Formats: sequence, structure tokens, C-alpha cells
Amino acid sequence: MTDLEADRRRPSPENLARISEVLGVPLEELEALDPRITPEDKEWVDESPAVSQLLRKLRDVPDREDVLAKLQRVVESERKERGGR
Repeated sequence: MTDLEADRRRPSPENLARISEVLGVPLEELEALDPRITPEDKEWVDESPAVSQLLRKLRDVPDREDVLAKLQRVVESERKERGGR
């Protein structure tokens, strides 16, 4: 647990789910703190030139944290409108 707290190790998805349960914290909240790209997301980036291009453009934006926050709001709004999770 000390290694997790010190950011020297990251829990597997299964362990993250157990930690979520023990702490009484929604799994989605803990997943949102994990900076790793899932294998599914990596595959999507690899197969979609538009995603790779967007990431490269975001990397070069001076205020990218603000832009990312705006994009996140747009995506969340779209998910709610379309009934996604």
C-alpha cells in the first residue's frame, strides 16, 4: 500500500476495484485518477488517426489544461444526452 501511496506502483484494475469497495469510494472516481492508458484506449488511438492528431495538437496548446477541461465537459454532456455511462 505504501508503494501505491508514493506513486511507485499502480494497482491492477481488479485491485483498484477492491480498494474502491473497501474505501467506499466509487470506482469511477479512482479510475479518473489513474493516468495510464488502458489497452482498449491505446488500440483506439492506434487505429484512429483523428485521435492521434488531436492528442498531438493538444500537446502543443499553451493552455491545454483549460482546453482539456472544456473538452471533458463537452464529452460528458454528449454522454448524458446519448445515455452513455
